[in-house]
Amino acid sequence: IAGVVALVGYGISLYLTGLGSVLQGDAKALITTPLSIIAPFFLVIGCMLLFLRVFPLLLRLASHIAARGRGAVAMLAFAQVSRSPRQPLRMTMLLALSIAFTLFTLVYMATQAQHIQDIVTYQAGADFSGDIPNNASLGSNAISNANSHDPTTLIQHYSAVPGVVSASAGFVGQGTAGNAALPIILRAVDANTFGSTVIWSVEKDHQTTNVLLKELASKQQSAVKTLLIPAIVDTTTMQRLHLKVGSTFKLKVDNQVVSIVQGIVVGSVSHVPTVNDRTTQFGTQGFMSVGGILVDYKTYLNVNLQVAKASGVSSFAQLNMPTVNHVWLRSRDDAASLGSIRTTINKPGLTLQNIVDRRALLATLNADPPYLILSGILRIGTVTALFLALLGNLLASWLTARTRLGNFAVMRALGTSPSRVASILMWEQAIVYVIGLLLGVAFGALLSATVIPSLTLSSLNTNLSSAQFFDLQTAFPTPIVVPPTLPLALVVLIAIYVVALLMMVRVVSRPSLGQTLRLNED
Repeated sequence: IAGVVALVGYGISLYLTGLGSVLQGDAKALITTPLSIIAPFFLVIGCMLLFLRVFPLLLRLASHIAARGRGAVAMLAFAQVSRSPRQPLRMTMLLALSIAFTLFTLVYMATQAQHIQDIVTYQAGADFSGDIPNNASLGSNAISNANSHDPTTLIQHYSAVPGVVSASAGFVGQGTAGNAALPIILRAVDANTFGSTVIWSVEKDHQTTNVLLKELASKQQSAVKTLLIPAIVDTTTMQRLHLKVGSTFKLKVDNQVVSIVQGIVVGSVSHVPTVNDRTTQFGTQGFMSVGGILVDYKTYLNVNLQVAKASGVSSFAQLNMPTVNHVWLRSRDDAASLGSIRTTINKPGLTLQNIVDRRALLATLNADPPYLILSGILRIGTVTALFLALLGNLLASWLTARTRLGNFAVMRALGTSPSRVASILMWEQAIVYVIGLLLGVAFGALLSATVIPSLTLSSLNTNLSSAQFFDLQTAFPTPIVVPPTLPLALVVLIAIYVVALLMMVRVVSRPSLGQTLRLNED
């Protein structure tokens, strides 16, 4: 029944998830997430109940097969376990559940930590970034119209800040692209420095985009002649506008005199760094998924200027050309460098607004109360369950061995060597521990693969509406991360099992025959 309930829950969850845009973000999160978390537990319970039915049959089958063999040790061990399977079943289930939740906790902690890193990398895109105020100044000189269109000047000043490894600057804006008017976020950047300054969430994109950025920089002159701006677009834009390399598209940018220009696709990436294409508040349209477009700033500026001149506006001062309004910084990791940068970007001269500090954001998300509470509960519960399970199994094994000392003594009196007696007990305990370990790993893998993607929390440390928060929970994929400490944990468990076996062997291998077989103890 539990298995059927789990399958029905999974079916409903998959059906509701497949509805897509029919359900709003809060409805999807409130309905599918609980089903995705609860259903696997029913499935595990169903598997346990099935195992309780099948285990005695498997033991009898194994005993029958062992009886056909030449050795008597395995036959006696399987015969003893199959004759009274209740105690081995209890020990096996206790071990399996404790191991399953231990593996689940380890995988959850590693997955959540990596998920936080991915969110921070997605939101920040660089170690530091911020908007340039309209009245900002470089040194003692205010930014004039001339150098506000020259990212090289800004890059030189910010690169001179102690602790900065590289800097880049450019224009950020919003608009639409294509005949479908797809909402997009535009990044017109310095193509020579942007690739080495920002953080790419996908290593493949980092390698590919370095070549594409060089291509953007090399086509500055030809773009002015053709009035086609070379652009790198993200996967969303490629799919929504049905573009391919070499396709042209219309680009309309808000709040610009030259609002419409033409672009040509030179390549695509999974995600343009610093472009928040999943949780963007786009004008009056609310929270929505948008596309990202990356172009060279000088090319974009010169094409805008040529289009404006062709429209009859010849005075550069009269043009509301896109100005450099954003800076990205890559920094060193030491505390002195970080302190220097944080102080400098808040001083007059190099002041930035709406600063995004990647490391500060990472520290904030790692201290998120729901994450800390859930992690603490899982840690305490797992350690307690594992300790009690191991202690209970050790005590149960010891008591079982003590109560059967008479049987073992009789076997020795009939000529069975102490090593064979010890081997029988080792076979009995190994059946319990090996099956418990295998079931625990299987249940742990099942829970990790099905529960963790729904249990992982996503937060951006910003004031989000309820709809934005619930949409955010499904905006970021959650790949399962296997921690490097997992094999070590399994080795420790196996070592504990070996120690327990040695203890039980010591109990039964050296009993005093005279004392054990005394008449007054029969």
